[in-house]
Amino acid sequence: MQKGRNMNKFKLFSILVLVFVASYSFAQWSFVGGVTGAGSYPAISVVDPSTIFISGGNNTAGTPAIFKSTNGGVAFSNLLVSGITYDLMCIWAKDANNIYCGDGGGIGGAGGNAKLYFTSNGGTTWSTVLSTGGTGGFFDGVCFSRTTPTAGWCLSDPPTGAGGIYFGGLTTNGGTNWTQQNPPAVTGCFGAALSTFCIDGSFYGFGTSSPTIYTQAARLCVYTTNGGTTWNNAQLLGTQSSTTQSFISTVAFNTNKINGLAASSPSANTIARTTNGGSVWFSQTIPSTVATANIQIKYVPNTNIAYLIATSGAAAQSFKTTDNGATWTAITWPAGVFACTHMELVLVGGTVTAYAVCSDGSVCKLIDVISGVNDPQTSIPSDYKLGQNYPNPFNPTTTISYSIPKASFVTLKVYDVLGNEVMTVVNEQQSAKEYSYNVDFSKLTSGVYYYTINAGNFTATKKLMLVK
Repeated sequence: MQKGRNMNKFKLFSILVLVFVASYSFAQWSFVGGVTGAGSYPAISVVDPSTIFISGGNNTAGTPAIFKSTNGGVAFSNLLVSGITYDLMCIWAKDANNIYCGDGGGIGGAGGNAKLYFTSNGGTTWSTVLSTGGTGGFFDGVCFSRTTPTAGWCLSDPPTGAGGIYFGGLTTNGGTNWTQQNPPAVTGCFGAALSTFCIDGSFYGFGTSSPTIYTQAARLCVYTTNGGTTWNNAQLLGTQSSTTQSFISTVAFNTNKINGLAASSPSANTIARTTNGGSVWFSQTIPSTVATANIQIKYVPNTNIAYLIATSGAAAQSFKTTDNGATWTAITWPAGVFACTHMELVLVGGTVTAYAVCSDGSVCKLIDVISGVNDPQTSIPSDYKLGQNYPNPFNPTTTISYSIPKASFVTLKVYDVLGNEVMTVVNEQQSAKEYSYNVDFSKLTSGVYYYTINAGNFTATKKLMLVK
């Protein structure tokens, strides 16, 4: 009898230990601090687990503001913004000193000759990198690749207004030089704030918004797979619109450039999902019960993991997926914190640190340890290698992977059986890493093709087969 009591005590103790471990090992968001004066739609940038920046300003007066924290959001200081005219709509800090931010072309984002600014000294001085001209410019976002840091992308609304040609900027050398790009017009559409994404110097894009069109025709992912040579418009099935606007609040892609997730504001319990590189999207149910939610989604680099925040002015929930959005698990969100406007994250040594900022300036933080994941910034291949494309044969997309052990200028090109070049996949300086590109052959005819990589003194060629 005594043995039975002891065994029951042991079982109870074991259960309590398991509950304790589970409660503290499972990722959850916590409120860490906040800022005052960031306006109603602040943006956030995460440099490392402790260093974050928030941009915004007084929407009514148009006064710009940038806030910096070096202790994980507990306390913030104001950066100097001399030379910046209007409140800011987006920000990306490459490190504590090199920072990009974009304005809305007028007070409260009224539009106009919008500007992208840059500082190399932590805000002491700022220079203008790009100016849109026109009367409708509004910088929706600026971002750099987490796995190819030399590649960056920024987007402005059409300078001529909704339905005009867009204004974008691409850098493939870490921001030293920017090349203007002009994605083609989409009827009745602007760009959508903070919906820009950049996987590398070939694959990047943005979501759209429209104040007049409420159908799927205005809820698009506009993206390129070849560095802006051509642009694709894909309807984001699963996103919703209100009676006043269609607005894509977030677009996120896996580093493999095959899996992607997108959502709108407002949303209910569905998002858009792609498993073929963005050409086709379908509706994906999520377990959210937040009505008319603004949704933010971010992928963890080089993983199938993504985090989602769904918030309104009176409710908030968060979820995590480990299978590219097929299934979602709830993550605890701080009580009483609502209206998240932007989220960013970094992966360092297998630990994800994510931050989110809300319309009242509140800042929340998530720490999640992911086992078996290499930090993309520190995992360096030992040899040059060109992998066999997969799948093969294929129709019409396939993935080509390669690795380079040291920084090199890389070209990856496709040739037909006669040796004629038919496609350039990569043509840029790249850092030492493993790379994976989802390549679209839909504009080519069926047949055998060859792809060749040149990186440093390394050259390799492999055969692939397109079957339509």
